Amino acid sequence: MASIILVAGAMFLILMFLVILLYALSTGYTYLRFISSNGFIIAFAKILRLPVRLFKRITPPNKFRQWNIEKNPPEWLAEEVLKLKNEVTWEDRAKFWFLLLRSGTYYTTKKIGRTFIPRLIAYGAKAVLHMFKRFIKQRSLFLQTFRDNPIRAYLLWAGSLSGYVINWISRSKYRNQFIKVTKEAGFPIGYYYGKKFGQLKFFKESKLDDITKATQMIMYIYVLYGLAGWERVIYPFNEPEVIVNPRESIISFCGNPYRCPHRGMKDPKICQAFVSWEDGLVHAVNKKLKSYVSQRLAAGDRSCDVSIEYSK
Repeated sequence: MASIILVAGAMFLILMFLVILLYALSTGYTYLRFISSNGFIIAFAKILRLPVRLFKRITPPNKFRQWNIEKNPPEWLAEEVLKLKNEVTWEDRAKFWFLLLRSGTYYTTKKIGRTFIPRLIAYGAKAVLHMFKRFIKQRSLFLQTFRDNPIRAYLLWAGSLSGYVINWISRSKYRNQFIKVTKEAGFPIGYYYGKKFGQLKFFKESKLDDITKATQMIMYIYVLYGLAGWERVIYPFNEPEVIVNPRESIISFCGNPYRCPHRGMKDPKICQAFVSWEDGLVHAVNKKLKSYVSQRLAAGDRSCDVSIEYSK
């Protein structure tokens, strides 16, 4: 009974937050002013962090796993990069995510129209209600998953929610514009971080080839910076496989079984759009470099691969 109350309470709070956010986003360009505020961004991040902190705290420690790429880093992933990782703060991670959010909000409002984000949030609230009904009908199944690993259960739910919403975008009239705008919004954020990392002493003085350097930067964000924490919890044994040489690198999130963290996502072209920040980052290292998705689970491939190579 306590577990039911805890899960139902968390889902109710998330739903109420979405409703309040929908109201704010539906009033003219109010949300643009919010997203442009650093204080709002940090407060928003703290709210979203609350359920993650709660469920991580009640998850048994043996459910967490450190990937081998961190415990025994390959030769191309220098020790200095690991040291940089230990200096990263939660605010650094929040700034990365919400720079993407702010850029995305600006571009979608300017090029798709101010009705898109309110409709997106409304559909998200509808998805939460739909999943809450499923929880009530199949509570024994959901509670068993929750008892076994609370944080994994929560992230599976969040992944289902994001996949549900992304698939709505794919079916909507906004699809083609959204794909185009997502590429435009992500690229400058990646470029900004590529230039920022390039000023760090290790990267600035590095004698490595540009592809290896760019791969280090991306893996710094993916695995060391914390963005791959989602995969680490949901699929703890499916470590990324990385192939690096001076002509090409491939970062592959694979394994058996493996599903996209955006559970149920069906549109491979949106996958490609989501990698636009990686393309911006490698472009900052060398303008002749490009990054793209070479394999996609949503397209029926057996893994999700991000490739870096020289433009032809």
